[in-house]
Amino acid sequence: QTYWFTRNIKAGYGVDVANDCLYFADVSQDNELVRYYYQTGVEEALYGKRAGSMVFHRGMLYYSDLNQRNQLFKMDVSTGQTELLDSVFVTRMMIKNGNLIYFDDVSSSEKGIPLE
Repeated sequence: QTYWFTRNIKAGYGVDVANDCLYFADVSQDNELVRYYYQTGVEEALYGKRAGSMVFHRGMLYYSDLNQRNQLFKMDVSTGQTELLDSVFVTRMMIKNGNLIYFDDVSSSEKGIPLE
């Protein structure tokens, strides 16, 4: 029942309920990916990555990397290990029915990857 302003965040964020944290792209810091522990107020930059859009699912952060022409990457948030998933120009994404759904802005098409 308590609401508070945290920071200027870009559309697209992830909630990790198990670890009490939020993931978001901080627009006041050039869209740098941030992990914010909402119980303690501690926040930390995630490995110098910048995101245009992102979602969090089961320990993985899926994001369009602004340093890599908005290509779709997956990051293990515990280690910082990243993997290129698709080299298209991604502008939007979401998790739906166990799939990562994302939009390729160049071809104006929607794509999906099963996550489970």
